[in-house]
Amino acid sequence: MISEHALYDNIDNLPIKRWFKILATGDLKYLYVGQNGPVNKRLSDMWLAIEQQYYDEFGVDVEFQIRIEWTKEKILLECEYVITEDRKLLSQIAILENELSDQGEEFTVKMYDTKDKIEQIRGYQIDLDKTTVIEWVYMVKNVPKQTEQKGVIDG
Repeated sequence: MISEHALYDNIDNLPIKRWFKILATGDLKYLYVGQNGPVNKRLSDMWLAIEQQYYDEFGVDVEFQIRIEWTKEKILLECEYVITEDRKLLSQIAILENELSDQGEEFTVKMYDTKDKIEQIRGYQIDLDKTTVIEWVYMVKNVPKQTEQKGVIDG
């Protein structure tokens, strides 16, 4: 039986849909298997460790780096607010939430566009709730090779 507060703790088990939800919203509740639990320093540390795994495995592009920096800043401000209850932090959090939200829609569209292309190439459906971050990134990286191979076979 899975604990009520069980966490996805690495890129090998975190579903890609939840990864994109965290990037789009900055909401770490998506690290909980049941999406239910306290957002605290432990969760923030877990997210930072997962990000580091991602960097170690894949590196990072500029657009993604900016988004991650905004997400980190939002998470740190939320933790500071929980500790200090300084209401001035809420306006800073709201500004970052707006920035993330504006780009969140773009991230979601890109995710579904990419999913569509991969499904067309592979010929089967991809379940974003089960496909892990590491599986997804390698699928995306292999699209050019698979497209080239498909062209050779079909051509």
